Amino acid sequence: MYARVALLVLFSLTFCDCPRPVQDDTVGNPFIVTASMLRMRERPSLTGAVVGLAGKGEKVLIQQIGPADTIDGISAKWYQIQNSRRQSGWIFGGYAKSVDDYFQKARPSWITLDRVPLYAQPEWKSKAALVDLPAGIRIEELDKKGNWLRIRSPGFPEGWIYSFSAGTQEYYDQLISGTLPRFSGNHECGALNQLSGAWLSEGRLLLLCYSDQWSFQLSRSEIKGFENVSFENGEYEMDGLLFMCYEGPPIRIKIRPSGLDRIKLSIGDDTGEFQKQAPVTGIPDHLRHIWRGPDGTLNLCKLPFLFQPSRLDARPTTGNSMFVFPEQINMNGERYHEIYLREMNEPYTYSFTDEKLRIGGLYGEGFVAEACP
Repeated sequence: MYARVALLVLFSLTFCDCPRPVQDDTVGNPFIVTASMLRMRERPSLTGAVVGLAGKGEKVLIQQIGPADTIDGISAKWYQIQNSRRQSGWIFGGYAKSVDDYFQKARPSWITLDRVPLYAQPEWKSKAALVDLPAGIRIEELDKKGNWLRIRSPGFPEGWIYSFSAGTQEYYDQLISGTLPRFSGNHECGALNQLSGAWLSEGRLLLLCYSDQWSFQLSRSEIKGFENVSFENGEYEMDGLLFMCYEGPPIRIKIRPSGLDRIKLSIGDDTGEFQKQAPVTGIPDHLRHIWRGPDGTLNLCKLPFLFQPSRLDARPTTGNSMFVFPEQINMNGERYHEIYLREMNEPYTYSFTDEKLRIGGLYGEGFVAEACP
């Protein structure tokens, strides 16, 4: 009987590396999970039902401090937290560390978890972003203000990002390998399916109800989903959900259709006219290559395209939905344009400077072109 109870306690929290209690348990502070997969419970007890999971290296936000407990010989408090997939629940604090402890008092170094808008000031304004940082780049934390981080990264200006748009390297590795579920916006697309598609306005790309991952993607915006959709007087209204943002009111979005191929989009005080885009029927010459990159090979010699991942256990992807958007020039004078492959659910950027194709932005290793057979 006692052996059975001991095993239950041992496996209730899964394995972890050298657990320590969190040091600074101020409500609103972020902490890093150290267990390989930590159960989140509906109440601060091992008998509480499991309501979610937090992965190793994941940054979570403390919402409430619970009672102290001793589990597996570790004494710590229970904490109600919210994880990066907007799930709330209670975790045992013996399997989490403060940011200072995780980085051993050194200056934190994070990885961008998705395309992240970089702002000049620590405030959200849809047109205030300096540039989009691509996913997977390393950034150095210089300062912190609430849920904002002032950061720097080679090749980019210094600026501010949402704290929870960046995470640890070990969490990012699990994220891209598919071993952790990614945050998914609320898909209330039933009423908006007639507007599903890719839309463009002055270089800003909007993907509306057009992806299994996100229901709303807008360049230089953290909004990745929406809820509470209503329709009145020819206009849709909804609450925008910010990517990995844990507090603050939702952002109000309004969409007014104007004919079959135009919409007027309003996000707060920011308003723009968007034109619907159609997928290309043929691949432009400068893109018609076999592109070999760090994560796999993308064959754009003809449609349907084919992506063969480097990982042997990953399946290839093929599809016909390729969008090529107009040429743009960034703040450094570099010419580029964006490509979107719907079946890949990835935005690509082609640089006319070094003639490389990259996922997300203009920086990073990228894909190198080889001639088609």
